[in-house]
Amino acid sequence: MADVFISYARTERDEAERMKERLEAMGLSVFLDVDGLDGGDVFSDKLDREVKTAGCVLGLWSPTSLTRPWVQTECDIGKRRGVLVPVAIHPFRDMDVPAPFWNIQFVDLTDLSDDPDDPNWLKLRRALARTLQRPEIAPARAPRPSAAPVAGTTPAASRKSASTLPAVLAGLVVLLLAGAGGFWVLDPLHLHTPALAAALPAPASSSPATSPTPGATASPAAVSASPATPSSTPSASPDTSPVPGPPLSGATAAPTPAIAAPRPSPSQPARPKERFRAEQQFILTHAAGVSWLDWSPDGSKIVTVTVDATPHVWDANSGAQLFALSGHTSQVSRGVFSPDSSRIFTSSADKTVRIWNASNGAPIQSIDTNNPLWGVALSRDGARFLAWTPNGNSGLLWDARTNTFLGVLFSNNDLVNSLTFSPDGSKVLIASDDKRARVFDIATKAFGMSLNMPASPWSAVWSPDGSRIATGAAEGRVDIWDASTGALLMTMTGKGKIRSVDYSRDGTRISTASWSGDTRIWNATTGELLCTIVAPAEYYDLNRAAFSPDGSRVAVASYSGKVRIWRLVPN
Repeated sequence: MADVFISYARTERDEAERMKERLEAMGLSVFLDVDGLDGGDVFSDKLDREVKTAGCVLGLWSPTSLTRPWVQTECDIGKRRGVLVPVAIHPFRDMDVPAPFWNIQFVDLTDLSDDPDDPNWLKLRRALARTLQRPEIAPARAPRPSAAPVAGTTPAASRKSASTLPAVLAGLVVLLLAGAGGFWVLDPLHLHTPALAAALPAPASSSPATSPTPGATASPAAVSASPATPSSTPSASPDTSPVPGPPLSGATAAPTPAIAAPRPSPSQPARPKERFRAEQQFILTHAAGVSWLDWSPDGSKIVTVTVDATPHVWDANSGAQLFALSGHTSQVSRGVFSPDSSRIFTSSADKTVRIWNASNGAPIQSIDTNNPLWGVALSRDGARFLAWTPNGNSGLLWDARTNTFLGVLFSNNDLVNSLTFSPDGSKVLIASDDKRARVFDIATKAFGMSLNMPASPWSAVWSPDGSRIATGAAEGRVDIWDASTGALLMTMTGKGKIRSVDYSRDGTRISTASWSGDTRIWNATTGELLCTIVAPAEYYDLNRAAFSPDGSRVAVASYSGKVRIWRLVPN
């Protein structure tokens, strides 16, 4: 397994080779297609294995590479795994970026020099340090620039001095925005230029946090953040202590102010008052991005899955971490509770499904499936579980009581994004990259109804009574379908790519989470928007929003490394 897998267009091999040399000079192992093949390797098999196991997928983006199907596929795999770091090697337009990557930030290397202190190269090093969880790769912070010029400046130093102009302009903008009464949490690790980072004031103690006002976006201004403090485990923060992130591996960020809502603009009409507002209860903070979470059916615990090999279990009422599930040797894709809340099932790229005691985290059994796994789902009665793999896009069925393998249930035409059992356990709903969600009958072992849509759905779920199906896709589209006829009943339009759709247990509400950074609560019958939760700007790429069993709270997971627990309060 390489540290870095480079995805690029063949016509830009020279750029890829130069990148490989610079990364290897940093002590990183790099896979670059044919260079990484050994005698006897099958080309496609080796590429498939490397892109799914590399610590980072480095996408070299250009107008040419962004049109190449293999570059899009490799970058999509990196994005799903939470290890994609895209860089621009030639200028391109926003419209050149494929829709799946529209909200992903990239490092601009279009004017990269050979100078090891080139600001954009340092930015890439910081991104690699975060993704690989290798803090030693990150460059040391440069001292704050002096106000007076220094005699005898070298050409390289002159270039660095010139970079202070954007910092000065940025400072003026910060002052103007601060005067407008807004707040914007800025983490220097994520700033676009070191000059802007240097322009920030020195770290200071933070003030109490305030929850964002539902339905409003944050107004930018600067506040200072406290430095990160070492910690070996994830942590929970109360609503008065939100945390900027994601922190490096083994670190927990210190408390900082949350984002305040902006004042309404007199030139814009006020949006209709929503029926609920969200009050932040606490934050579960992780050292890596959170890709999945699940509530225990009894509402007492939450299991979180990050883009590493160790899920964590938390007290759902206090936010205290109870224990970690240690044992997987590669990235974990899912973690779900059994219907009686006594066990936790996890799936992983290490080809195993592991079963854990939900009371203390003790391992119960490890099941080798001989396939890397992208997810696991349990039937509502707890009788069976289904794991799915990118190998053949297949579903593997098991008896959950005896842990006996029942066989390969299906092979899909394209990558499976999500999979759920119907409430009665007789069918499986499969959302995949071929722009449709399909229903598979377990008894007949045949595909039935197909729900076709303009974009590939990332999430598809049954309503609790099995009468409807909800799907979420790109451009904020949430479709509600008749589960018997396949008729489209209604469409709700949110914002950004919808990564998660979830029904409340009573079937009256639907939650959606998107990569635009907002969570929305909808009336499941009428499609009315009930609540919009706008989180801080650093809380990006939402992957999951799930109702608590009683429907009073919603937990939202993000690649920022945070899970925020919100209580829904009637207005």
